[in-house]
Amino acid sequence: AMTDAMTGAALDWRGEELSLQPRPYHFTDIEGHWAATEIALLGQAGLFGEYGETFRPNEPVTLVQYLRALFMLEKGAASGARMTDDEVMKEARQRGWLKEDALKAGDTVSRLQLSRIVIRFLGLESAARIEGIYQAPYRDMKKIPVAEQGYVALSYGLAILRGEQGNFGAEVIVPRAQAAVSIVRMLKVETE
Repeated sequence: AMTDAMTGAALDWRGEELSLQPRPYHFTDIEGHWAATEIALLGQAGLFGEYGETFRPNEPVTLVQYLRALFMLEKGAASGARMTDDEVMKEARQRGWLKEDALKAGDTVSRLQLSRIVIRFLGLESAARIEGIYQAPYRDMKKIPVAEQGYVALSYGLAILRGEQGNFGAEVIVPRAQAAVSIVRMLKVETE
């Protein structure tokens, strides 16, 4: 409805350039991918647009990319997109989604870290912290510290994050496609 008098750029009601606003993404590199449906859905919502029209499904997701997508879900795409990396990290810590101080914005995310973030986002951490009551069908479950097994079991039980070939793979780095699928599956949990 407005135009910048100096540049001629279209502006929104706050006076910010419309070209900087989140928009739907039609990713060109997901056709035939096992997670294409979920990725396309999030693209339509304006999420994961860091690379424009490419999604890069097999590239590792970074911590800030995943957290930003969660903020965009919660606050709206425009609010989350405007947050700086430092703001994303700071607010994720304030909300309790991220409690590990050593983690940095550009770090990749392991499957165990993703489980922690997901369970905290869903408000289920107090249940996850109860030790000795959880089971999951993973051969490597005993390798996961007892204090972390609740996150893994809840992620499995809620069908948000499943293992591969009978193992959870706690230290395996999460690709962007799997991160996108976990978000769509979280949305299903919240609506049920």
